[in-house]
Amino acid sequence: VMGNICKNTKGSKVIFAYAINQDIEDEDFYQPLVSFVIPVLNSERTLERCLKSIICQNYPKVEILVIDNGSTDSSIDIAKRYGAKIYHLKGPLGDVRKVGIDNSSGELIALWDSDVYIPHRKWLLQSVNVLNKFPKASTLWIRTVPPPNAGVIAKAYDWFSWTTMLIFARKRVGFWGGGISIFRKNAVEDVGGITKGIDTGEDYDLARKLAMKGYEVIFYNDPVYHDSHNTLT
Repeated sequence: VMGNICKNTKGSKVIFAYAINQDIEDEDFYQPLVSFVIPVLNSERTLERCLKSIICQNYPKVEILVIDNGSTDSSIDIAKRYGAKIYHLKGPLGDVRKVGIDNSSGELIALWDSDVYIPHRKWLLQSVNVLNKFPKASTLWIRTVPPPNAGVIAKAYDWFSWTTMLIFARKRVGFWGGGISIFRKNAVEDVGGITKGIDTGEDYDLARKLAMKGYEVIFYNDPVYHDSHNTLT
């Protein structure tokens, strides 16, 4: 892993960490429980692939918490098949995610979406290894990309939007580390958790609170697929 930290003082302190291809399966490093917190609302099209990619990880300590926001499709049946702990709450997304965090047992919290899936079995093992190397960081901020079957325009738009965000992140302008990320639970609790009542942007509000407390954010370039970004629409 290589890392460098931005030195400005305007927003989130971002560390840029790059995965090196290596076999770390037999390495002896700290492997805490990771709790995947996944809100669902009629997510049957993507949920099974999401959950399967989590349970197939070559990582020994994972729990999955699915928080249902009022699904009328087969989302809950799918979640049960994959051994998820299921909770129900109809409300703003911030409240839904908070239920998952409050009921999680993991030292690390993966705030996930039901349309995100992991591309390879060693991904979580390598990601936790990277997070271990930066003890002052609250967040592993994960690159998301369109799935392989996405259109050219969707891929170009994704590249442009991420490039723009990274320009601001390198200048330490704005608050980063929302979206699909893995958080240290003690850091989330330190800032009072996710703010209730927020339905859009609750993750970046959490990023703002963490940045104001001085926590660092790791931008991690080993991407996961965001299935719903397969077209520009």
